[in-house]
Formats: sequence, structure tokens, C-alpha cells
Amino acid sequence: MMKGVILNSGTGSRMGELTSHTPKGIVPIYDGLTPLDIQLKSFKKHHITRVIMTTGPHEEKLKSFVLENYPDISVSYVPNPKYRETNYIYSLFLCKNLIDDDVVLTHGDMVWEDSVFSALIDHSGDCVLVNKELEQPTKDFKGRVQGGRVTEIGVNIFDDDCFALQPVYKLKKASMRRWLDQMGVLIERGDVQVYAENAFNQISGELRIQPLHYADVCMEVDTPEDLALAMSLFKAKTLV
Repeated sequence: MMKGVILNSGTGSRMGELTSHTPKGIVPIYDGLTPLDIQLKSFKKHHITRVIMTTGPHEEKLKSFVLENYPDISVSYVPNPKYRETNYIYSLFLCKNLIDDDVVLTHGDMVWEDSVFSALIDHSGDCVLVNKELEQPTKDFKGRVQGGRVTEIGVNIFDDDCFALQPVYKLKKASMRRWLDQMGVLIERGDVQVYAENAFNQISGELRIQPLHYADVCMEVDTPEDLALAMSLFKAKTLV
């Protein structure tokens, strides 16, 4: 059975006071719903009831939230004691021994319309969410799409074959573990403050991740401006 992997080990500093004592994943978006609500509701709908969650400064609050609201989901918590000195490449690598099945991987501040997540689950191969219609973001991920697959993922790529990408992946066990192995190579040489996608870019030819094009709402809530936009979108569409 597939597992969910949620990265929740960051400090959320770009959200300011909203996350000074609370993880981004449980900041309310609309009608009391949080990113973690949206993610776990989608997981449950698609029969994903085993989750690996990385944690940083707010582990106990995350545990309490899940226990109170989703007691039927089994969560393995993976703390990153070096969350202030590392990026999520390190947090994700700490999950390596728990990756024993296919996975859906997401960041803890991602929100989506369930139609997007359903399409991800229904896709037959390894895939990641890409939107060719959106304007290229300046500060967020883009994916380079060549020959029907994603060959590079990064923030600072702006060519004509690069498109807005949301870091929500569906990966077979072998693909995820190969990516984790390459993360280990970077971590061994001290590259702990880079994105996990830096490791992906070194082996993208092996993994053959396909772009899954989405049109409905899917976004990261990383700043107060993102939060305001997410609130307005959810209120307008009553997405959940």
C-alpha cells in the first residue's frame, strides 16, 4: 500500500508571527481548515492511512493535531534535530529506512483541490505536478520538461521549456529510494542546505518522472500573501 510523506520540519519564518509558535501545516486557511487537514483528508479519501511526517520545532503540536483530528491515520514522526542548519534534503533523507512502499511526497504547506490530488493518484507512473499555463514564478520551483518527462527542477531556471511546478510527487518505491541514495551522496559531502531536488537533478535521466499537468487550485502557502490568496480561492470555490 502507498504511504504519504509530509515534510513539516521547517520553521516557517516567512510567515512571521503566524508561525512563531505554530507550524505552517496547521495555520487555518478557510473555515478552520489547515494545509494538514486538506492533505490528510485527501490521503484518507484515497486509502492512504500510513504517513511519514518529518518534524522540526513544533513536533508536539503536530502530534496533538493528528491525534485529535485523524486518529485513524498511522503517522511515523521523524524529527530533524538539525532543522535550523539544514534544508529538507536532510529531513527527507532521515526517512530513508521507513520508505518501504510507493509514496506520495508533499511539503507541509501545500494546499490543493482534491481533483488535483485524485489525478495524481490515478496516474500510472512516477509523476510531479506541473502547470504550463501559469506565468513562470520567480521564487518558486519550475520544472524543465523535455521529451515527456521532467529533467530538472529548480528555482533559478527560466527557459522556454521550464514551467511552474508544485513539489507534490507520486513515486514508486524504487524511484524514491534511488533519489534518497543520491541525497545521501550530497549529504555525505556536506551539501545539507540545498533542496532535495538538487539530488534529483543529478539522476533525473534514471528516474523518468512525468509531468502531470494540473489546472485546478494547487499552491504553496509560504508567506502571508500566499495565505491571503489561498483564503480567497478556497472561499470562492468552497473547495473542501
